[in-house]
Amino acid sequence: MLMFGMVQAQDTTLKEYIGKYSFPDGTPVTLADVTLKDTVLTISSAQGSSDLMKRSRDTFALLSYDGTAYFIRNASGNISGIKVEVEDTVMNGTKDGATETEQQKQPADTRNKRQKN
Repeated sequence: MLMFGMVQAQDTTLKEYIGKYSFPDGTPVTLADVTLKDTVLTISSAQGSSDLMKRSRDTFALLSYDGTAYFIRNASGNISGIKVEVEDTVMNGTKDGATETEQQKQPADTRNKRQKN
């Protein structure tokens, strides 16, 4: 089962990731809550937790699952969603309060080819 966890980081930009992220029904995780306490960014779900390691501005490694979490930005540069990849499972979540149009922009450092919108 996919689980989320904590990120230890040295920068103060982690506040922009804070929020609730909803995933479609039928996915292993339907809701993830991102919180920040001191310098620790925590992503939690009903499934449990896993340590995350920051790779770049919007990309975090899910160490316990050999997976990756990509935060997605809208055209204004604000976080609007998250994409989680673990083995053959890919889940796309929406940050609560973000509109569908805002979710279209992919993070700059994803492994997949970006689509133009």
